[in-house]
Amino acid sequence: KSGKNDFCKVTVTNLSYEQAFSKLFVMLHDKAVTNMFPIYEFGKNPTEEMCDLTQNLNANGLQAFYRNRPGVDKAWITSSYWTGAQNDNYDAPYLNGGDRFEFMIRPGADWLSIAAGFPFANDGGIVLQAAPIYDGAEYYLPAIDSGCEANLQTCWSVPAMKKEFPPQSACFDENLSDENDNSFGGENFVSIHRGMQDLEKGELDVLTLLACEDVELNNADDDTRF
Repeated sequence: KSGKNDFCKVTVTNLSYEQAFSKLFVMLHDKAVTNMFPIYEFGKNPTEEMCDLTQNLNANGLQAFYRNRPGVDKAWITSSYWTGAQNDNYDAPYLNGGDRFEFMIRPGADWLSIAAGFPFANDGGIVLQAAPIYDGAEYYLPAIDSGCEANLQTCWSVPAMKKEFPPQSACFDENLSDENDNSFGGENFVSIHRGMQDLEKGELDVLTLLACEDVELNNADDDTRF
């Protein structure tokens, strides 16, 4: 935006590979709103609303939580995506990798928050939290793990439905792909998402950062005893 009466065009680009964004939760607000009631905090417990977004792709809870709070100008959920890309899909449920989505925000807004969930991963999403609005602003967002459920990365534990998986996916013709089973507990704190991992038996040892084993105290020295 370049003046007090100018609208601001916001462009959201999905930079992930073969991961999509759910419909966006968007909020225009004073910075004090998310200072007092953050959408998420790294290392802290996730909120119920964040869990619902990342586990079920449901942003209704976030909208209800923030909509009528002092300092919130507007809070809404995008109804559908028109990307103008590939097949010119005017009613796409997800923003696919490589696609863009644009929307306008009215004059007078100073801070912007956006949140979306990942259909093809466990409790994953992106959040832009209290970003200042100015002409030329650009923000890159990490993939967030809300810590609400285990990262099983199975057809029956991610929120995407069977018909939404691409044909090349094993989940495309898996009978349990509509289950979205959220019953396996997660880390219970917000962290960077680890992504989809397909580990063969025995490969997990490579990811071990620290191993602890019993030793005789007499055999330890000053370099190995802490």
